[in-house]
Amino acid sequence: VRRHEIDYLRAAVVGEELLEETWVESLRGARSIRRARFTRCSDGEACVSARTEWAFVTADALRPLRVPGAIAEAFPVVSEPEPPHRAARNAAKN
Repeated sequence: VRRHEIDYLRAAVVGEELLEETWVESLRGARSIRRARFTRCSDGEACVSARTEWAFVTADALRPLRVPGAIAEAFPVVSEPEPPHRAARNAAKN
């Protein structure tokens, strides 16, 4: 991990159910950006948003190494998913 940013948007308390989503936002060479979001299930409000920049490195020398194709295929780059409460509302309209 090269950099980690966390935005605490709203409080969550013990016992509340949260939905955690994570996705790869970008993947280029040895670098990747992974995003995460924690949403309160009761009202669909986002509680935490996070962004992590990481680098794929060799195990022995910790030198940057292009992400192997098999790993890149296992973690496809996606745009930010629609928040669950908005997706449910849109589905109900259709």
